[in-house]
Amino acid sequence: MTKRTDALGVRHGAMLPIDNETRRLLRRMEDRWKRLDHDQNYCSRVFRRIGRYEDISFLSTNETIAHIVGGIAPTPQDTILAVCGSGDQAFALAEHGARIVAVDNNPAQIQYGKDRADLLRKAKYFEFLTMGTTIRNDNGWAITRRKNRDYLARMPRLRAMRENVENIEFHIGDIFDGKTYPAAEYTKIYLSNAHTYGGNSRGHRDIHTLVEALPRDGLLYVASPLYAFRACCGLETERSMMGTGRRTADDYWNPVVYRKVPKRRASSRNKAQDNKKQSL
Repeated sequence: MTKRTDALGVRHGAMLPIDNETRRLLRRMEDRWKRLDHDQNYCSRVFRRIGRYEDISFLSTNETIAHIVGGIAPTPQDTILAVCGSGDQAFALAEHGARIVAVDNNPAQIQYGKDRADLLRKAKYFEFLTMGTTIRNDNGWAITRRKNRDYLARMPRLRAMRENVENIEFHIGDIFDGKTYPAAEYTKIYLSNAHTYGGNSRGHRDIHTLVEALPRDGLLYVASPLYAFRACCGLETERSMMGTGRRTADDYWNPVVYRKVPKRRASSRNKAQDNKKQSL
């Protein structure tokens, strides 16, 4: 089984305690929420700044970051291939010292991630956390996004992300096309919902090609279950993340972690599952 704690003995995905610096940071963020709610001029300036990123889709993730980190359990020995999106996930995974190759076919998302990385380098933690904040209840994911904010907004965590920010590489490309990003021995893959994004469900060939990059016991994290893989892909369910942490009212996803196993073992396991389904 994958080790679920980091070098400090803190469980992956665990919430860190609030120290005085963190408390001051959270207070500044709350003040910003209030200004966005009541100061139209301030709100307009924020929207103009975000408007620089033409065609951007994600200013923050709507998945639960604690689930992602807990499922992937990154270590300094890992090289992780990850969907970039807002970059939240890549930064959170990099906290634990892993090398992250963040890929997105939207150039605006890659630029947004790079700009946030620059803020981390300069220790501009408030700006890093609030860069994509527009309104308090955006897109119906307010509870999850607040939960993610509280997860990231811990000074020890922010310092660790800053220390490891150079471990993150940003590349414009298709995560299902290995020619669009560096070849490497990827130990884990964070796929998010790329296999179903935009209603364009990826088939068996794409999934098979993607997981070929994983070694034995490599992990694949998805925001929703895979239905297009077969025994030849060599995957079996490592764990469902449904029971990890408390689900929120706007928690939409059903994340699952798959482990790469010998194909014969995967074939036997899948056949047993099929027989069980037929007997029901």
